[in-house]
Amino acid sequence: MRQPLPPFDALAVDRRFMVEISCLIEQGYFTSYRELATQLGVQHNTITEIGKGRYYCNLKLIYQAAALYPELDICGWCWARLVPAAPILPSYRCASGADQP
Repeated sequence: MRQPLPPFDALAVDRRFMVEISCLIEQGYFTSYRELATQLGVQHNTITEIGKGRYYCNLKLIYQAAALYPELDICGWCWARLVPAAPILPSYRCASGADQP
């Protein structure tokens, strides 16, 4: 039997987004929020604004990230992980151990 989806939590999605972005920076996928924003085709301050809680990670942004990094587990990201300790990209591990949202 399929487990029910957890309740939607926009702040948890945003926190998970920022954790994943930090991990990707650590692993050298890109060097800054500005570089990622350019790759995603959004304004340079968008990532910072998400981190400050002034802007939400929307479906278009998630889609663009998935297109850039197909290894991302978008369902896990959106649901802030049913098992939070599992890394989103199986090929990397955060050196900081920041896998919890």
